[in-house]
Amino acid sequence: MSNKGKIYVLLSKHQGSNNQLVALAECIGNNYSINPICCELRSRKKVFYPFYKVFCKILLTYKIPFIFRKIINYCILNGDRPVLQTGDLIIGKTPPFEVSMMLLVHKTEAQKIFIGEPKHFSKKLFEHLISTPSTPVQRASITLSMMPTSMSYNDILVFEKTVVVDKDHWFFLIGGEANGFKYDDEDWGKLCDTIIAYAEKYNKKILISTSPRTGKIGENILRRRLERHNRIDTLFLWGEKKVNEESPLKKFMAISECIFVTEDSAGMISDALVARRPLISLRLQEDSYNSLSTPLTIYHANQQHLLRMVVGNNDVDLHQWIQDCFVSLQQSWEEELVSQLSV
Repeated sequence: MSNKGKIYVLLSKHQGSNNQLVALAECIGNNYSINPICCELRSRKKVFYPFYKVFCKILLTYKIPFIFRKIINYCILNGDRPVLQTGDLIIGKTPPFEVSMMLLVHKTEAQKIFIGEPKHFSKKLFEHLISTPSTPVQRASITLSMMPTSMSYNDILVFEKTVVVDKDHWFFLIGGEANGFKYDDEDWGKLCDTIIAYAEKYNKKILISTSPRTGKIGENILRRRLERHNRIDTLFLWGEKKVNEESPLKKFMAISECIFVTEDSAGMISDALVARRPLISLRLQEDSYNSLSTPLTIYHANQQHLLRMVVGNNDVDLHQWIQDCFVSLQQSWEEELVSQLSV
């Protein structure tokens, strides 16, 4: 089959969001070439948005000579400014990138795929709007049960062919500071106490991986408290990851009977859901709230795909929950996307 065109992925400064967009492009990407680009507004000040919308309307309505389009895009956009063609796709997320999409597409028939609810433009201007529990959209054309992620269940199955799922191992995926989640030394200490308490109560060996958001302070406390504890099998610290060293995330998920993930990252929760293991999400306090991760965990808790718990609460019988309540995810986000998207 001949190449259909190009997929342009609008990158931001947030690596987690970029991973989601690239994963989405790769899922769509048969017969497309994938082109991640950095194309930001020169200014995000609110005073400029009415002017941005006027220029976008002009470019979308009238056939403007190329040189004038180029000048307008140069004045408003900073970074890559590719010339899109009919048959191309452009993927973005968050309101500032709505403007980038409109200016780059102008009057071509390139299709716009946007995650979440548009803020600055009518929904009718987007060919595809993607709704997730973290980014809900009324009357979306595509609905996914989680955020797109580079992790796939096939990745887990590949590792399962070389390792044995060990009921003695539980895996903890540790995040860090985010909106609604501010970790101090006491919080890191409580998290360490919770990990040890679970290990001893259920007689488990523990695998731990931090993430880029954990930070040096958190990793130092985790190392000091856990590294030499007899229940800790492996402690992988992201901040000490060597160049070209592969993350053990997929291997840890494939080995473990049960996965725990801190509730500060929708991306990490989506990664963990993909593994189709019993999943426990951990939040610092009962009322801890993040606008992306909390709706996602509530949705999947209602589906019995995961159990939400507060750090320090060890009262729930996890063996009983795993045996009597846990329901494994049946369909991946890729399968959901392919069944709804036609490009």
